[in-house]
Amino acid sequence: MLLRVLAIFVWVVGSSNGLLALTASECREILTTYNVTLDECAPTLSSNTLRTTFPTDYPTGTLAENHVFFPGGGEQLDASARAQLAALARILKGQVMGRSCLHLIGHSDSSGGTNANQTIALRRANNVMQELLRLNVARARIEQVSSMGETRPLAALSDLSKWQRRVEIRARTCPQKSSSR
Repeated sequence: MLLRVLAIFVWVVGSSNGLLALTASECREILTTYNVTLDECAPTLSSNTLRTTFPTDYPTGTLAENHVFFPGGGEQLDASARAQLAALARILKGQVMGRSCLHLIGHSDSSGGTNANQTIALRRANNVMQELLRLNVARARIEQVSSMGETRPLAALSDLSKWQRRVEIRARTCPQKSSSR
């Protein structure tokens, strides 16, 4: 979802209406954060930049865009997760996502007990929320923080896969507040 929004943003700013296209620095940030090179960025990135250090089994596409991943038994954000959330915070302040609200859903692998997995997944979601708040995303834009624990594993992966330890980020347009007279 975020990458699609980013691609729309690139299309809008890269159109012939005179707005600026993404800089090489922004293209590198997208590559580093999401392990994806937008077509518009390819000419600005050198072949050395295109070499990434992501593991070969790292999720790509919408799976990588819509999730923040965590280490086994961990609930703290690492540098990669913080960078991903910083990019999200910037996108949320832009025109395309400026009216979006978020639902943060914590998930876990199946290595612990059901209750423990539910708890750690909720802590992960809360830590993502706290980081977004620290990055000046308004609390009102985070509509819901919840936990699915181990109950909704990613279908293409083992229930014990490290990629099951994640927070799913869903975005939608915030409801309009009705004005009372």
